[in-house]
Amino acid sequence: MLAILANISTSMYVVLIKKSHQDSTIDSLQLLALTSLLSIVPLALLSYLCGEMTDGIAYIWEGNGSKPFFGTLLASSIMGFVLNHSTYYNTSRNSPLTHTITAQMKDVVLLVISFTVFDSGFISTGTGIGACISALGSLLYALVKYRERVSFKDSNGGVKHS
Repeated sequence: MLAILANISTSMYVVLIKKSHQDSTIDSLQLLALTSLLSIVPLALLSYLCGEMTDGIAYIWEGNGSKPFFGTLLASSIMGFVLNHSTYYNTSRNSPLTHTITAQMKDVVLLVISFTVFDSGFISTGTGIGACISALGSLLYALVKYRERVSFKDSNGGVKHS
């Protein structure tokens, strides 16, 4: 269920980025700050409902929140910022669909690498079918985009106009 919610929210996020980039004068850092603020309430609620918030507070309260913990938290926050900024940049230059399809293909590649490197020895039927569907969809999308580009070039006499 959380995977479905993650896919829906990611799709809505990349569409929001594209629309905001086209329709407003907000720069990338302002948009990232705005989306971060809009994300705090639902994420805090989900964290509370799953018990992660109370576990985290108890962990820190018991004195376990050491320098390595806060260093990891800071590094995770910085990487989250970099990821969000790269998502914004990619989506503002391409379409949200292109971003989503490439992200799905990246996930399939990471899945194959993780099963190869870590030798888990078990791939469920659902995981295998899902990875195949995702890879097939990504390849079909790439084929359609390639054919559109070729037909566009042919109709313009080999000159591509942006």
